[in-house]
Amino acid sequence: MKKLICAIAVSALLLTPMNVADAKRYKTIRVHTVQSNDTVTSIAKKYNITPTNVKKWNALVLDATYPGDHLVTSNPNKTKPIYKRSVPSKDVMVQWFYDRMGKTRYQSYAGRWGKDTWDCSSAVYAAMIEAGYLPKQTVLGDTTTMFAQENRLFIPIKKKDVRYGDIFVLGSKVNSRGALGHTGVILNKNQIIHMGYKTAYDNGIMITGYQGFAEKPGVPTYYYRINEDFVKKIKAKDVFENSLGKPVFKYKLPSR
Repeated sequence: MKKLICAIAVSALLLTPMNVADAKRYKTIRVHTVQSNDTVTSIAKKYNITPTNVKKWNALVLDATYPGDHLVTSNPNKTKPIYKRSVPSKDVMVQWFYDRMGKTRYQSYAGRWGKDTWDCSSAVYAAMIEAGYLPKQTVLGDTTTMFAQENRLFIPIKKKDVRYGDIFVLGSKVNSRGALGHTGVILNKNQIIHMGYKTAYDNGIMITGYQGFAEKPGVPTYYYRINEDFVKKIKAKDVFENSLGKPVFKYKLPSR
């Protein structure tokens, strides 16, 4: 397995324990921050796990992993998912954005993890967590992981059918990371709310029209509705996995 890319300075090893309701029954999710000389084998050895499990638990992201990115190094199935709301709410999701307007700035890389700053996709993930659509232990994903949820967490819809609380993802499904993609929440057929970036001095959560953000010439835009039935099913199973035995919530991470 080739080295997990690198050429930039990275932070020290980070273990991120997640609180769970029943510590005797459920373990914590352990997260490794990728270092410049890491390989799948070296990460597996560090945590006394197999390279196969490193690949399995991070299946979507290993081919595009950089120093500073997070990889799961413990079995997510051993963690009990905890939700902030028993009944998901689109109003709460949208309100998450309103509550932070004028109070935060757009940040990528290490700044996208959601204490005070986010990028477009981590903001959508944080809002969905707050609204009860995702477990609060979910690592903030990116547009790549959002595409991976098509026909599961997200139901594809046509633009003419969009309504309040729907999601847009701008970009190619082959590569939508960083400036190549954008995402946010639909307010109505004319407006979106999103963590946007115009200039270094004009960025943050904003309400805009579609053009220039949800739609750009020559770039595809995909519209989705959150699959309420899928969310109910996963909550009922009380696990992080779907019926195919693959992670429902992919664990990646910073947009590039």
